[in-house]
Amino acid sequence: MIIGIGSDFVSVERIAKVWQRHPENFLARVYTPAERDYATVQPSQTVRRLAKRFAAKEAVAKALGTGLGEYAFFNEIEVIQTVNKKPEITLSGRAKAYLENLVGKEKRTKIHITLTDDGDFALAFAVIEAI
Repeated sequence: MIIGIGSDFVSVERIAKVWQRHPENFLARVYTPAERDYATVQPSQTVRRLAKRFAAKEAVAKALGTGLGEYAFFNEIEVIQTVNKKPEITLSGRAKAYLENLVGKEKRTKIHITLTDDGDFALAFAVIEAI
């Protein structure tokens, strides 16, 4: 059963400007340590990776139906990279508790995510499924 869908479209330049103005605060507020490590492995790809993860967090928050704020913070939605390079989402804190409350403890959930970037933009699309 589909719980929600969400998408987000982000300007890579906008993310770069925020990162340049507030480098440490921006990274700490939005990204988990693992996401920061992944983004900075290839310096030429850092801004694009940050933008895609930013879009993913927004898309997942929209799929939750909450947006970011009271029920989900940026750093509670984590984009991890699997061995086969497929992005996966893990939730923690209030975001995880909200989803568990939404579907009930007897059901598992799966968050499907796709990320892409082209030129000046990054896009993410998320689907939350109750199993």
